[in-house]
Amino acid sequence: MRRLHSLLMTGALLALAWLTAGPALGQIKLPIYDPDESQGPTKGVTFTPATERVDFKHGTLLRITLKDGRTIRGTLVRVDRKAERLYVRTEPGSPPTAVPINEIKEEGGQAKVEKGLVEVAKKSSKDPIKPVEFVRERVVQPEIFAVTLEQGPARSSYYSSNVLSPGEKAVLTELSQAEGEVARLELLAMIRKQEMATENTVITERLRTQELLNMGLAQQIYYSFPPGLYPYGYGPAYYGLGYGLGSGLLGPWMGGRAYSSSWMTPDYSGAAAAAAASTPTAPQKSAAESLSLMEALAKARERLTSAQAKAVTEDGQVVAVVYEPKEK
Repeated sequence: MRRLHSLLMTGALLALAWLTAGPALGQIKLPIYDPDESQGPTKGVTFTPATERVDFKHGTLLRITLKDGRTIRGTLVRVDRKAERLYVRTEPGSPPTAVPINEIKEEGGQAKVEKGLVEVAKKSSKDPIKPVEFVRERVVQPEIFAVTLEQGPARSSYYSSNVLSPGEKAVLTELSQAEGEVARLELLAMIRKQEMATENTVITERLRTQELLNMGLAQQIYYSFPPGLYPYGYGPAYYGLGYGLGSGLLGPWMGGRAYSSSWMTPDYSGAAAAAAASTPTAPQKSAAESLSLMEALAKARERLTSAQAKAVTEDGQVVAVVYEPKEK
């Protein structure tokens, strides 16, 4: 029994040595996963006639047959209704190809435009155990992706794409920068508006303080030198320092004397200083800054309007841009 066990062990060791001896004796190939061999989203595509409006939305994979027999296959970028053209991108990074509608081949009274379909898995029920069935759906590949940037109440978008041509990317970058600049200036304008409201409140309160101080000074003068006690209804303040008070009940006693402000005239120096300190001043610099900010915001909005005129939107989203290179 021991001898048989030894023979089996020896045989297993020899077989292992033969398998691992190297390429001279044999080679083992493991089934390693290769992404290039997998089926991509546009592989295994079948085409069927495009007869619905949704088939002509941005990103749909189309195959167009022309009257001269040529076939154009690519992603639908946009539809120009006025010029009656379809713009199809056949390769990433290249400008879209303009396809006139009147050059498309007709078949059965309809233009021969086909949409791409690919098989996808779809859940058929809401049960805990969800059976999956395979259905064929349109191949849709969006070209532009947007990221929303929020700066308090101001909102803007940053657009990016890896399939647009260099000219289209420049237009898309201009749109992103214009939206960001308008959002930044609108936020500054809102902050400046709040600051001006605060400044106006401060000025109003300082004016009220000035009015109260003036009223207090007037009351002190009135009750210190009431009219009727002096000749002709005037008090000592009317005559000034160094003058006599004339004839009257107090004339014989104060005639020819100069009264001293230390014992007859109240000291208003502190109140006058407080009144001068509380006098409101117009914020000239703030007004100039606000005007400059409004002018910058108006120019930024004009720039944004110009950039938005070159953008194509679907369902409120930017899906393409219009770029026409200048002819030399």
